[in-house]
Amino acid sequence: MSNRDDDFALPIPKQYPLVKPGVYVGVTAAVRKGNYNGARAYLVILFDLFESAEALGSGEEAIATGVPGFFNLASGPASRYARLLRLLFPEGPPRYLRATDLIGKALEVEVVTVECNSNGKTVPESGHYTKGSEVVGRAA
Repeated sequence: MSNRDDDFALPIPKQYPLVKPGVYVGVTAAVRKGNYNGARAYLVILFDLFESAEALGSGEEAIATGVPGFFNLASGPASRYARLLRLLFPEGPPRYLRATDLIGKALEVEVVTVECNSNGKTVPESGHYTKGSEVVGRAA
């Protein structure tokens, strides 16, 4: 008889896509809130990337889905989160801003390839992934 105590479910790490760095049209597909060890709060916005606004408008498939963008919620006026809100809501955000208010927005997103871990150490190529580094404008 075998002991099943050593046969337990293991977590599967998130797999983010790898896309050539550049500026793409990113449609916000999902928003999650997290925190760093119970301290500083942040948002993860997942983008579906398209080559251009024309590609999005013509119904072409996204070149990548689920590309993360990370936004600290410490929202000084120059923070990436504050700049994102100003792009999305030029007249000011709604009084009660919900995560769903951010879904389905088309933005110009600069993406980069992450090649180092949080300690600055280079990771193997199999660990590289694409992330949204900056939202640079609204998609036309």
